[in-house]
Formats: sequence, C-alpha cells, structure tokens
Amino acid sequence: VGAVPSLLLVVASIFWFPGLSQRNRTASVSASVPRLTVLPFESRTPGEGNQALSFAITDSLITRLSRLSQLQVTSWTSALRLTERKATVPEIAQLLKVDYILEGSFLKTGEGFRVTVQCIRTADESHVWSEEFAGSWKDIFAVQKQVSEGVVRQVNAHLNSRDRETLASLSPRDSRAYQAYAKGHYHILKYRSGFQQQSLQDAERHLKEAIEIDPDYSDALADLGHLSFIQLYPQRDDHLQRIAEGTTYLERALALDPENVEAHCWLAGIYGRVGLTEKALELSRRAIELGPNNPEAHSSLAIRYREKGFLEAAIAEHNQAISHDPLYFQSYQSRAWHSLELGAFDTALQTVKQM
Repeated sequence: VGAVPSLLLVVASIFWFPGLSQRNRTASVSASVPRLTVLPFESRTPGEGNQALSFAITDSLITRLSRLSQLQVTSWTSALRLTERKATVPEIAQLLKVDYILEGSFLKTGEGFRVTVQCIRTADESHVWSEEFAGSWKDIFAVQKQVSEGVVRQVNAHLNSRDRETLASLSPRDSRAYQAYAKGHYHILKYRSGFQQQSLQDAERHLKEAIEIDPDYSDALADLGHLSFIQLYPQRDDHLQRIAEGTTYLERALALDPENVEAHCWLAGIYGRVGLTEKALELSRRAIELGPNNPEAHSSLAIRYREKGFLEAAIAEHNQAISHDPLYFQSYQSRAWHSLELGAFDTALQTVKQM
C-alpha cells in the first residue's frame, strides 16, 4: 500500500513530463553546440533615441539567433549586466561559459546608419571576424539578416533545415515603425534594470506609435503584451483590463509570428494568472520546442509545473535555464524558493549564495 503513491507519481510523470526522460540526451546535444553572447552595441551617436536603436539592433540579433537549435545565445539581461561591469573577455568566458563574443557599434548617418561588428573567440581572444555594414533605414532588416548569417558561419554552427528557415524569415517592416518599436523596446529594457514606472509609460507610448504605423508589427504587439503582463504584479485596480489587453496583443502577435518564444511565455503567464493552467502549460511546452536553449522558456515551464504542484520538475527546468544562461537570476531565486518549499534548506541556502 505504501508503494502505491510512488507508483502513481511515476506513472503521472510519464504523461506530465515527457521531456524529462530526454534530459541527458538534451544536455549532451547542448554541450556540442557553440555558445555565444552578443554584447550591447555601442552607440557612437549621442542621444537616448540613438542608444535605443543600437540596443534594439542588439536585441533583435539575440532574439533571432536564440531561435536556432544549434546555437546557444546568452540572454540580453546577462549581456547587459556584464557590459555595465566592464567585464573583460576572460571574465565573460568564465562567467557565461561561452565560446564566442559578438560586439559592435552603431552610428546614425543622416537618413541612414553604419553598423560595425566583430566576433571574438574566447579560447584565445582572437578576432575571427570583423565587418562593416551600411545603408538607409529600409535596409536595417537586411543588415540584421546578414550579420546573423555571418555569425553562424564564423562560429561553425551546423544548422538543420528548420534553423535555416528561421534565419531566412527576417521580414522587412516600415522603417518608421521600426524606430518607434526600438524606442519602446529600449524602455522595457530600462524598466527591467531599474524598475521605474516612467519607463513603462514611455515604452507603451512608443510601441503604440509603432502599431499605429504598422498594425501587423508582431514584435511591437508582443512587447505591448509583455507590458501588460509586467503590470499584473503587484495586482492593481486595472488588472482585469491589463489581462484583456495583454491577451489580445499576445494572441495577435502569435497569429502573425507563431514562433515567437517570448510571446508564448508571456501569454502562458497571463493564462496561468487567470487559472487557465492547461492552456498555460501547453504554451510553455511549445516555447521549449521552439527555443530549447532559451532560459525564458525553461523558466516559463518551471512556473507551470509549480502551478501544478510538481516542485521537483520545476527545479529541473530552472536548472536547465541556468545551464543555458549562468546569470539568469530569476531561476536561481525560484530554485531557492522551491527548495525551501521542499524542506531542502541547505540547497536553498547554497543557491542564494550562488546568486
């Protein structure tokens, strides 16, 4: 009789956690793919608006490259944190365990721009690639595509057919909408590092301007949904409105771009908040399929498992997030909390010390 609960748990795990049985194989595959961090591009043109454009170019590259299954890319927040620390190449390699670093600069030139990039191999600090790209604003998406393809070649990532389709799918947008989106996205990044309410207001203003120009701009719609999700915590008087708006923005963004990993995660968060746990779990699992190396996706699935009461599975997903991005502090915090809930006090304390 005492064995029955354990047996039920084993049987349940087969249905609830189909991916856990493949963890070792996933880890061995991940160990063989190149690991890259993209540092925030330096803006060589004064002004916050130009800084926003340089950050947006960097983030677009990170987003695009992180969708490739045969390349591991560090999250934006970790890269920004190390830039602010003025970390050296050996320090970045040690902390993030990356094989390559991509850095660059952005210069606005009248109605156009110039982007310079260089790729550094961390093992010997050698520059394996350096190139300059220039054009008018209508060329910005083509340049991002060229940089992405150049990085893949230089780090010897062996792409499968789906990865090649992902690289080729960078669609052009209205340049005015892109510049408005860039400013909005920049203010979201500012909020995530400083938590100033003004950043949220500025972000919303610019992002709404972007979709006024281009109503089908999926990245801007996803960011508006992200804003709504952010503002659900702590709960405010307008939380029902935020839930409705966030759901509308994110469902529209996914209809336009079904492979947006982060949009899956944020919509899963909103669904989880209103008790639609099955739909939330489905979205988080899909995020893992689309971005197996994406720490945000693993963190999202961990939250879904926590909602179901499966703390060990949640910790396993947070461990996956940390393995892909060693500075992904959200997962350290959650792992410590779940360890406390399990009564594993020493493990919780050790995790906090790691943070």
